[in-house]
Amino acid sequence: MPSKTGRTTEREMSFAVLRYLSRQPFGEASQEQIRAAMPQYLNLTEGDLGDSLTRPGEKLWEQIARNINSHKNNSTSIVNLGYVDPVSGGGLRITDKGREFLSKLDESE
Repeated sequence: MPSKTGRTTEREMSFAVLRYLSRQPFGEASQEQIRAAMPQYLNLTEGDLGDSLTRPGEKLWEQIARNINSHKNNSTSIVNLGYVDPVSGGGLRITDKGREFLSKLDESE
């Protein structure tokens, strides 16, 4: 569900990434694979499809997907929380803790 701004939040993107990674062999994907899959995991809005003002050639939703890695030190980041581990080349791998969190999240929905 989009935020009040009509755009997908980083939190919503993070949950979608967790779901995607949980379905991948070895629970791992590159940034390119993650970005390619997100339109299947999110209902991207018109606001999401706008051009990024800070990253030429990217849509706003793609910037949000990249922010998962670049904001990894934020206290609420799925990287910082231990739900995913960064892998070489900027990709991500879901952890056992991430799978457990996702299971609890899905049970509550």
